[in-house]
Amino acid sequence: MTLLVAVPLEQAAGTSLVVITLTSAAALVVRSGVGAAPERPPVLALTAARALPALA
Repeated sequence: MTLLVAVPLEQAAGTSLVVITLTSAAALVVRSGVGAAPERPPVLALTAARALPALA
């Protein structure tokens, strides 16, 4: 986005995170409708791995 539309880097990064969040939420909704529940241990491990550095 910064190269094609001259968007500042901070705004481009924020936009990217919003897109990732919306995509993940949509996938969760679709999987929930199918009846496929995510496996909790890998989800919790990945969530912790991403959240802990943000808190440090």
